[in-house]
Amino acid sequence: MTLSNLWSYLVENFINWIIFAYAAYNLVMGIKKGEMGSMIFKLFIAGFAYVFVNGPETVMQQIGNIAQKVLGG
Repeated sequence: MTLSNLWSYLVENFINWIIFAYAAYNLVMGIKKGEMGSMIFKLFIAGFAYVFVNGPETVMQQIGNIAQKVLGG
């Protein structure tokens, strides 16, 4: 991998990592406070960030799995 390719990779994925870190931090803080609506919104934002890395099908499946666990389904 050349320096140019490395730089391109870092620039392309930097925003994704910032979104993931922000969503993860806020999710943990929401769990500490026990805010259910806020946690679900943050999971949605994290799922939206995940779209940039994978496909929307994977995101919707993961959100569905998490929602089932949270809602006890």
